[in-house]
Amino acid sequence: MMPSVMIAGLGYTGRRIVTQLAASDHRITTLARTPRPDLETRNIEADLDAPASLRVLADQQISHLIYLAPPAGASPASASPTSDGDSDQRLTALLDCLPALQQVCLASTTGVYGDHQGLRVDEHTPCRAQTPRARARLKLENTARSLCAARNIALCMLRIAGIYGPGRLPLEALRRGDPIIDPAEAGPGNRIHVDDLAEACITAVFAETPPDIVNVCDGHYLSSSDFTLRVAEYANLPEPPLISLDEAQRTFSPMRLSFINESRTVDNTRLLQGLGVTLRYPTAEAGIKASLRAENASN
Repeated sequence: MMPSVMIAGLGYTGRRIVTQLAASDHRITTLARTPRPDLETRNIEADLDAPASLRVLADQQISHLIYLAPPAGASPASASPTSDGDSDQRLTALLDCLPALQQVCLASTTGVYGDHQGLRVDEHTPCRAQTPRARARLKLENTARSLCAARNIALCMLRIAGIYGPGRLPLEALRRGDPIIDPAEAGPGNRIHVDDLAEACITAVFAETPPDIVNVCDGHYLSSSDFTLRVAEYANLPEPPLISLDEAQRTFSPMRLSFINESRTVDNTRLLQGLGVTLRYPTAEAGIKASLRAENASN
């Protein structure tokens, strides 16, 4: 029987996954609160925060799930998730309504590792999540691990670095002249182009024996400052003003500081060798240039 894959979470990454899957023979179902006429899929209107609305899924025979939704109680932009208890109720409610489910790819974050002062981390590194967002993702991981083990469902959890791509470059910040930290004081960065992330999700959800945890990053550890300077160069925009790390602590927003104050170098060996993903954009330079070309083509 042809696999039936559901994508829960139709944000920036979810849309790219739909685009990549559209050329396949898989039956694609999307889950969203509202109609999605912009996507050529079978969309089911249901709310992860309203379990009763999910009952319509029970007869859909969904065999594979790509779960991109944020943790319970948190919007994608929320800085402080508010869910209570030891499990993620959104994921619990959804899996309760998918009796034919065989395999899950779950989106998490490299933020669960916490601060390692620039040192290398891999999938064996103990998690010491420090921010509310990262702690909520770790709870989501634990919920997924417990539920899938109890139901004999294959699970691959992707710990994803910063996502960039068309529409996700710091072009407006550069045009405003927003300052960045002097590259001499900036720590390593970890990121992934959205098309490579979409490929990783698709590979993970259909892998015959997927790894349980996979770090998703390109292995090119430009700092956020150096990344922004590359964008300025390739987009022919003025370089931003540079400030010290101390000044950034006084002037940057708490959200921006939450990323700056944690530093680690994320190993992607398992992504490349264990999951077998071949990156389209293994360097930031290649990804930035491709993203700019896509943006220019759409304007």
